[in-house]
Amino acid sequence: MQPSNVVPITSARSVTPPTRKISAREAATDIKSGMSDFILMEKYTLSTKGLQSLFQKLVDSELVSKSDLSNRIPLREDSVALDIIKCPSCGMPQFGSFDECPQCGIIVSKYQQKCSIIAASKPNGAGAHAADSTLSGQVFHSKGAMFRADPQRTGFYNSRGGHKLTALKWKFKAEGWVASSPAVSEGVVYVGSYDGNMYALLTSTGKVHWRLDTKGPVHSSPALTQGRLFFGSLDGSFYAVEVKSGKARWKFKTGGPIYSSPVINNGLVFFGSLDGNVYAADVHTGKIKWHFRTRGPVHSSPAICGDRLCFGSMDGEFYAVDLQTGCPSVTFKTQGPITSAPAVNDGVVFFGSMDGALYAVDVKTGREKWHLQSNGKITSSAAIGYGVVHFGSHDGRLYAVDASTGQEKWRFQTDGLIASSPSLAYGILYFGSSDGNLHALDFTKGQPKWKFKTGGPVYSSPLICDEAVYFGSDDGCFYALH
Repeated sequence: MQPSNVVPITSARSVTPPTRKISAREAATDIKSGMSDFILMEKYTLSTKGLQSLFQKLVDSELVSKSDLSNRIPLREDSVALDIIKCPSCGMPQFGSFDECPQCGIIVSKYQQKCSIIAASKPNGAGAHAADSTLSGQVFHSKGAMFRADPQRTGFYNSRGGHKLTALKWKFKAEGWVASSPAVSEGVVYVGSYDGNMYALLTSTGKVHWRLDTKGPVHSSPALTQGRLFFGSLDGSFYAVEVKSGKARWKFKTGGPIYSSPVINNGLVFFGSLDGNVYAADVHTGKIKWHFRTRGPVHSSPAICGDRLCFGSMDGEFYAVDLQTGCPSVTFKTQGPITSAPAVNDGVVFFGSMDGALYAVDVKTGREKWHLQSNGKITSSAAIGYGVVHFGSHDGRLYAVDASTGQEKWRFQTDGLIASSPSLAYGILYFGSSDGNLHALDFTKGQPKWKFKTGGPVYSSPLICDEAVYFGSDDGCFYALH
């Protein structure tokens, strides 16, 4: 008689024996940790059919529940080649022309499905490469030194942008998609790419100052403080890097890919992982002070509201926990996964859910103030300014909503879905769309000012600094406009 924690699985791969034994308890732990289907297939040497058989046996043995598998789609043996079409981040195979990976929430458009996800060849050499130019001084928090402009993730930049599109200042060609949003300081802009690199580019010319090669695509947007750059990679590691040289000072390995963009407060850096945890690490040593486990993968980038850290999870819940201890104080349940970053203003947190609604919740009580229902999933993070909340939806619309009442003020329709988070600067709203454009709208009525066409969907969130607009595109380019 077989032990109860061992499940026999038949694999379709000819390089392995036709039958192998898998620890059911180990597999159940991997599934509950948020490990992707593709990684499970690689770890246990399974075909798609074998993986589905494993799922069914684990459900039958009550080691996992159907709800543990609810965010996964059925895998089919008659699908397209798995080495060609799969999620560019978590590796989940894709079988149709849908826009979002059900496993991890990243957008996977028809444009992306035509691309090979096999890692692009790297430029010659590896690791950190420094140019001759140098950076001056230490880097402290500024309105461009982290994702969404500030620790509250308001997306409000105190910098004049481009009311008129004058010209393309420069563009930089990476070896993979650029979905990461940039950070900028001291004449250098930092941005990640799906080619696995974090790049430091001179804002004047776009020339590479240095690059750091991680072991996976970089979707996480970086944050800077005290001369160090912090970001996560889909290799599952979180990095602390010297801004002058690009040399990694420390890294921390989590149990899953990292999409979440970090936020920094009082010597601690906070970030989430698809292993289901949010971590608080010492900025100098990387030592974990605390971690908080949700019931689903954490794609959301945390925000700070007073003494609380706010974030969402793919379990559909919004959380507010104590900054110093990680002890939960508030939770709020939605009807869909939450992958967007919350935005905080005057004690109210605004966040979207894949149930299609944008919520306004009192961060102290966890009570809903209002919500607005769109006609598509919301993965875009909100921008707040002048008493108005702006956000995009997969229905292709950019919405402007009164922050106090939730009353819609105007909407703007694009020709694609909007996953890019809008940025606001001097009365102009900037955001990307899967129609391939970066759009600039007048804040008051949503009237278009200009748009700039790239060669692919724009999921990166724009950054405005020194009268220039910086953003990436899935055409593999990073752009500077002025």
